[in-house]
Amino acid sequence: MKNFFKEYSYYSLKMFLNQFGIALLGLVLALAFGMAENYTWQVVSSVFAVLFYLFLIYYMTWEVGARDGIRIEHGRMQSRPLTGLYMSLLANTPNFILAILATAIKPFGSIAILLQGMYAGIMTIDIGTEIVDGELVGLPLNDAWWSYFLIILPALLVSTISYIFGTKNIGLARVLAPDNPEQEEIKRMKKQNKRK
Repeated sequence: MKNFFKEYSYYSLKMFLNQFGIALLGLVLALAFGMAENYTWQVVSSVFAVLFYLFLIYYMTWEVGARDGIRIEHGRMQSRPLTGLYMSLLANTPNFILAILATAIKPFGSIAILLQGMYAGIMTIDIGTEIVDGELVGLPLNDAWWSYFLIILPALLVSTISYIFGTKNIGLARVLAPDNPEQEEIKRMKKQNKRK
């Protein structure tokens, strides 16, 4: 465990800082469209911010996986396919704490949305209705306690999958994942050795 923190805490911190930066972008977009009362574009801008955030996570953890893949291939490291998940769990620890607190104490939900601002527009989607003071009102997603846990899952899934893809040098598209010259050289050398 100590080695994990020593080796991967930088990447977890980087993942958290990426989240914070994209959260600011998502909040600005959601607030701008919300003030303009254009709720469709508020949700669309939020989806864009989430996809951009997931792209940053994918790219970063893919590179970490590609680096580790070289070490695994040369026998300098054992395969640990859940490393991407562990990095993301470490980076999302504040989100988990706020989700637990938001379940018990409503105002912590607002703090959680500040930290996960890229989801701000999505969290305004009505998931039901209720009668309040004789009027039928919509229940936004951010009123559901489980939504604060749900918004953490995409980051966990993307970081897990992209790390595994990185260790195997599999890119979803060459636009998303650049060629890894070291991996290509290793493959070329293996083919030459098999021919001999």
